[in-house]
Amino acid sequence: NALLVDSLINFTFYDDDSVSTNSPCSDLFFSEYVHSFPFNRAFELYNPTASVADLSNYTIKIYFGGSTVPGTVIPLSGFLNAADTYVICYSGSDSLLKTLADTINGQFFFNAGNVIGLYHANTLVDAIGTIGVNPGNFWPVYNSQTSSTVLVRKQIIQQGENTWAVSNGQWDIYPQGDY
Repeated sequence: NALLVDSLINFTFYDDDSVSTNSPCSDLFFSEYVHSFPFNRAFELYNPTASVADLSNYTIKIYFGGSTVPGTVIPLSGFLNAADTYVICYSGSDSLLKTLADTINGQFFFNAGNVIGLYHANTLVDAIGTIGVNPGNFWPVYNSQTSSTVLVRKQIIQQGENTWAVSNGQWDIYPQGDY
């Protein structure tokens, strides 16, 4: 509730994006996004909780061309330890990216303008893009885009966000191939 006053305008700032330690994060989220040419595609999931996550309770859904129905549904399996990451990579990616992967999947191809949603049971817990919207060739990310880039969630972000208008500013941007 800081107040900044100049001779013409009064501004009030609210710190409404802080993370409360009273209610720790309860779900996985996307911590890294890779879209590099020609076919390098991957996501990293992060488990911010204090418990092992059963990945069989999660799916990734890919929505194409502004559809509200997923074109690809990828069930996950295995376990993800507390404070650990899990990398899912497209099978057509380069060998370096595949060596970093926990899972390699031939269905995991997406374009920069597709929506990728992480679901826990049937609840959307994190998303890249907005379901039902076709942005064209890519989604805007702060002062960049989702095409030909590597996005890493900022360290201060501790939970997923299913509203792209909020989460598109939550990423650090790196050049393609910088995994």
